[in-house]
Amino acid sequence: MNKCLYIDEKICDSAENHNKKNKKNLTVALTGNPNSGKTTLFNVLTGSRQHVGNYPGVTVEKKEGLCKYNGMEIKIVDLPGTYSLTDFSPEERVARDFIINGNADIIVDVIDTSNLERNLYLAIQIIETGRPVILSFNMMDEVESQGYKIDVSSISRALSVPVIRTVASKSQGIEELKKQISTPVYNKKVPLYSEELEKEIEKLASFITEEEIPEKYSSRWLSIKLLEHDKDIIKRLEVHEELIKVSEESRKYLKNLYGKEVEYIISEERYKFINKLLENNLNPPETDKTSLTEKIDNVLTNKFFGIPVFIISMWLMFHITFTVGSYPVGWIEKLITLTGSGMAYLLKDNLLKSLFIDGIIGGVGNVMVFLPNIIILFFAIALLEDTGYMARIAFITDRIMYKIGIHGKAFIPLIVGFGCTVPAVMATRTLDGKKNRLVTIFILPFISCSAKLPVYSLFISAFFSANMAGTIMFSIYFAGVIISVIMAKIFSKYLFPEETSFFIMELPPYRIPTLKNLFIHTWDRAKHYIQKAGTFILMFSVIIWFITTFPTTGKGNMLEGSYAGQTGKLLEPLLRPIGLDWKSGVAIVSGFAAKEVVVSTLGTIYNLKDTDENSISLKESIKKDSNFSPLKALSLLLFVLLYMPCMSAISVIYRETGIKYTLFIICYTTAIAWIISFFIYQGGKLIGIE
Repeated sequence: MNKCLYIDEKICDSAENHNKKNKKNLTVALTGNPNSGKTTLFNVLTGSRQHVGNYPGVTVEKKEGLCKYNGMEIKIVDLPGTYSLTDFSPEERVARDFIINGNADIIVDVIDTSNLERNLYLAIQIIETGRPVILSFNMMDEVESQGYKIDVSSISRALSVPVIRTVASKSQGIEELKKQISTPVYNKKVPLYSEELEKEIEKLASFITEEEIPEKYSSRWLSIKLLEHDKDIIKRLEVHEELIKVSEESRKYLKNLYGKEVEYIISEERYKFINKLLENNLNPPETDKTSLTEKIDNVLTNKFFGIPVFIISMWLMFHITFTVGSYPVGWIEKLITLTGSGMAYLLKDNLLKSLFIDGIIGGVGNVMVFLPNIIILFFAIALLEDTGYMARIAFITDRIMYKIGIHGKAFIPLIVGFGCTVPAVMATRTLDGKKNRLVTIFILPFISCSAKLPVYSLFISAFFSANMAGTIMFSIYFAGVIISVIMAKIFSKYLFPEETSFFIMELPPYRIPTLKNLFIHTWDRAKHYIQKAGTFILMFSVIIWFITTFPTTGKGNMLEGSYAGQTGKLLEPLLRPIGLDWKSGVAIVSGFAAKEVVVSTLGTIYNLKDTDENSISLKESIKKDSNFSPLKALSLLLFVLLYMPCMSAISVIYRETGIKYTLFIICYTTAIAWIISFFIYQGGKLIGIE
């Protein structure tokens, strides 16, 4: 058995315990740079249906899944992507803590072989921790198709760790990786740094060992982190005053010797080692041709064409969502109407009939109508992500984002926000600095999540022509982005005026997405929508039916005299200036539960209102209502776009920011919504639009 050459006894014992053949359970941490294919590998190993996006920042929290191999149960933990073990953002901290605290028996570092230099920088830092490590050289097919040749065996010998060739998207190399995970793994010391730097590292490591400093980390790794002036490690070791003093003396000596800060010296020497390693083991293609990715990027990331192409792409996405979706929406709408008519014919006139037709069918049915729009929109978003274009969007918008006070990486949570505000808020953990995270969270409610799409679809189809529908929908989404930009500029200038950090982002090569991944992502969103309609929205539809039915005050004024009607009437003085009546007020209040509930509430209200015309669709009922017009519908759409987030999002915002900022977000977003709707409605009236 090989002997541990430089890791501490505790670490060595841990490695040996892991490598005993009779161990039945293992924990494996998947780590790597953003967009290295970690989550794809995680899905292949565990069979999980976690979404894979071809842009950095998809995995925000560590995810877990199980894999069985030769009678062994392996827990796979997918850590957030990180470029180094120096924690700048919360996501990097999650990855770093899991790796260095020994929570995993073995670490699989997923390497994007199309960018070996940057990926190997993290690999070396992980190897230095002394934990058992396997390197998964992923996406080998892409590199080899370009004519590059990589001597994987030689790199494995140079780093003294196993290296496995994988193509996770095609399930290649997976069995070899599983076999290696279940095989003994030992780290050896890699001759990495210059002689003077190695002397200071060994001096500190010896001091740590001799003083028996009770830290569970490798003494060598601790020495390197002390020389790098790692604030987290210094804080943990500050009680050991003599060690801190010795490390500062070493830092001062090395700074005088090299003429620069020690952290830069260490970084430079790592890159020198990597460059030498690649020089010997990476053979470029014989002819240097411009890649297809570079050719496409010459247009899509061009400073003149990039933004127009992006805007056209977004308009096309929403136009297709509405126009193509209108056909299946119409079919489902007819099915819901026929179901309501059939139930009306079969059931006797009583409260049970009203509950089924007005409450359940009127509420849940009118939400389910817009399922095709949800499916088409998320298929389109998945296509943009998996091809690699979404990363380009973040890149081309960086100039704009920087001018408003946040960097381009904030665009990733904003894009996630088009799906749901909850994961978008969580995705802000990928951002560096409190300012970037808070400003992004403050503007996320203005991004149109998928829950708002049924509201848009309902009113746009009711009041605007089919030719205008896609443009109107795009305009609503675009308005949310513009208002977000304006508010971000205000917050950055007056609330958080400190300097914005720069944005560094790797652009992945363009890839042809697999239909499997596209359908998995689309189905996951559709399934979530159906489950929400069948549980959460069903529950609120019954509640809305109850408060719109009781107390019964007679047929003529039953709705207005109900609990919902009385509440709506209280709100009506605030809503009249923006063109809305009490029915809209009830829907807006219920929308705090979930934005889809706005539609289900209106479905229940109009089913009860049109008691003699149960066969009429909600769209037709709204068009008949004299209290609605295209201008009023636009005012309502803007209000729904901008007012406070749903309660699920509020709970996550509270967890991430605290009560003070949460209350601020609730109040200021609702105030902005009312002001914008007021100017749109009153301005429209002034110029004769009604």
